[in-house]
Amino acid sequence: VIDSDTAYIRFVLSPDFEAPVDIGVNNVYNFSITAIDVASNSTTQAIAITVNNLNESSSITNPTLSGAATKGLTVTLTVTSNVAGRVMFLVNGKKIANCISRATTGSYPSFTATCIWKPTVHNSQFVTAELTPTDGSFASSRSGSTPVFVNKRTTTR
Repeated sequence: VIDSDTAYIRFVLSPDFEAPVDIGVNNVYNFSITAIDVASNSTTQAIAITVNNLNESSSITNPTLSGAATKGLTVTLTVTSNVAGRVMFLVNGKKIANCISRATTGSYPSFTATCIWKPTVHNSQFVTAELTPTDGSFASSRSGSTPVFVNKRTTTR
């Protein structure tokens, strides 16, 4: 869109560096502008607008559980993020041993990471996750806390 008062050019929908939609899929948007005066004289100007990457915020959801948590039995923790990266899962602020650096899977803008957690104690726990993006233009982020009550195991081992 060209503003008729200021001649500023702006996109109808803001482009997203991580998901370019220009013809070359390289974040360079090429077009031409033709101006015609009242005497039907015209001139054309080629224009290229390059969209640059900015440091953006990453985001990560609170962990969800695949079912009820029971001491000594495994349960899957899952988080979703808007960027690829490595996720560390924590319970009560301490790293879950086999879930220190879990790679995300998926594609922009929806990535997931999972962790198989085997609670070692019963009672109330708080599960969180920290995302370190693989793309350095994104800042790290931390999820909110998911309260989990870990049940006592009722079966023998």
